[in-house]
Amino acid sequence: MARPMTLAGKTIQGVRVTLTATALAAVLQAGAIAVLARLISPAEYGVVIAALVVLRPVTDVLGAGIEKSVVLPADMPDPSIAARYQTAFVGGVLLTLLLAALALAAAPLAGDIAAALALLAPVTILMAVSAVARGLLRRRLRFASLAAIDVAGLAANGALAVATAVSGWGSHALVAGQWAQSLVQLALGLWLCGHRPSLGIVPTARVLSPIGEGLSKSSVLELLSGQLPQALIGGVLGTAPLGWFNRVYVLVFLPVELIVNAVTRVALTGFSQSRDDRARLRRGGMALIETTGAAVLPICAGMALAGPELVAVALGPQWAEAAALTPWLCVAGAATVLAHTLAMVAEAALRLETRVRIQAAALLLRGAMLAAALPFGLTAAVAAVAASALVSMLLHLGLVVSALALPAGRALALLMPGLTAGAACLACVALVHAMLPPNLEPAWLLAADVAGCGAVTLAVYRVLFPNLLDKLLGYTGFISKRA
Repeated sequence: MARPMTLAGKTIQGVRVTLTATALAAVLQAGAIAVLARLISPAEYGVVIAALVVLRPVTDVLGAGIEKSVVLPADMPDPSIAARYQTAFVGGVLLTLLLAALALAAAPLAGDIAAALALLAPVTILMAVSAVARGLLRRRLRFASLAAIDVAGLAANGALAVATAVSGWGSHALVAGQWAQSLVQLALGLWLCGHRPSLGIVPTARVLSPIGEGLSKSSVLELLSGQLPQALIGGVLGTAPLGWFNRVYVLVFLPVELIVNAVTRVALTGFSQSRDDRARLRRGGMALIETTGAAVLPICAGMALAGPELVAVALGPQWAEAAALTPWLCVAGAATVLAHTLAMVAEAALRLETRVRIQAAALLLRGAMLAAALPFGLTAAVAAVAASALVSMLLHLGLVVSALALPAGRALALLMPGLTAGAACLACVALVHAMLPPNLEPAWLLAADVAGCGAVTLAVYRVLFPNLLDKLLGYTGFISKRA
């Protein structure tokens, strides 16, 4: 008779399911990026990105608040579920009206951006209602369903965006893609969670209280930190530089999220259960930091030197100027992911207020550094983003050292496997560039970069850190472990 699966077993299974779905989503997204970048100009991309800079914080904060208000309570009877659906609908309508008014006010100053914002504003309603369904699925640990929703939404987004871009819709093709993604994710979420929404109007107190239950200062600060560079770059330098920044940012984060998000999004579910056991919390936190560094640092190091061929293959010749941003965004990407992982460990150790203070200080520093750098151009601004991300990562590392009572040297040693593999990747890409002909096709050069980095990373971990390699392969399902 089969034994019931333990929490650890469910966690590992969730990681594997999410990793597989993330890989499929990354392939779909990379394909859409490659096609759309050849059909839509950087300036047209910048128009929609500028509208999303306004929209995303609103939808993300509302969605996170509603989703957490569904996940966190010990019990969730049907009347409470109905109240969440009502909250989502009313909150979405109110925010849609607010965004539409903002677009109307901005129309004389930025007509194209205002038009894109007005067209995207009703998506807020769809995403808010969808957050309830996602929360219900997360309560039941139905990671496969959540993964299927994400993949289907991205597929719908890419398919409609490409089809309309081929038809000459320009920036409106990206708007159409956002609508397709939101509609598909809403429909699938409602179907898979099995609850029909009740969308009646509810009193103000009942609208606001569930959102407040799920919101946190930390999540708001994290959203602001992510959106601030795009807001300032678009506002000061214009839509074309904003398009360059955003597309390279996505290129850098796509392979990083393929590995890291699948582990941290689900592994933390089991890790956070050990917060009352300090020794277990310490071991779990150290393992999470080490595996995240081992995954992200080699990827970012390899991409840092492979920027020209990466941009040429993924985006095409009209984006060549963006290649200079790649090294800085790789530094920013690695530091951001590590800071996020360290922050999750600190949160599990109940250092919430200190984390919020660090986030607030890092946000102010990022704004100041960007303001000082923007007069010197886009590359200087992106370098400021990278520097501020490094400072944030170091501050969070200090917090974890305190929270877990770790010696500073031991905490830094957790990053040594990733740093060692990253250094090997840098040397490998430099050697590839030195040995191959300078006029080689970018696609072949990029393939050599990827193959070389993969080989040296595997060799470093197999020879120097074999236990860590087994752990990473166990998370991804290449090594079967009994939970």
